[in-house]
Amino acid sequence: MKKQYATVKGPSDKALEGKWRKWEIKTNAQRATLKAIGEVNLEIMRTVARSKLHLITELDLDVRLRLKTLQDHFKITSQQQVLELSTLYTNVQLKPKN
Repeated sequence: MKKQYATVKGPSDKALEGKWRKWEIKTNAQRATLKAIGEVNLEIMRTVARSKLHLITELDLDVRLRLKTLQDHFKITSQQQVLELSTLYTNVQLKPKN
């Protein structure tokens, strides 16, 4: 006597293939994004002086946060700017020596 099994009718192969393809595209895009973020972070770590790495090593891997922290640290203060401008102005006022 031959046994008969009930079959469950599932979604068609084309529907599964379409869902699989969408998942694969999404996963590949995420991998590419993570790889790019890693490369940018690595380039930041290579570029920044070792004495300043402590500013960003404890932060998340968020590139924007790291760059913003470095920008804030290296930003010229108004006192420095005034000093530089006054030095330039005094150098312009000096008489040229012949």
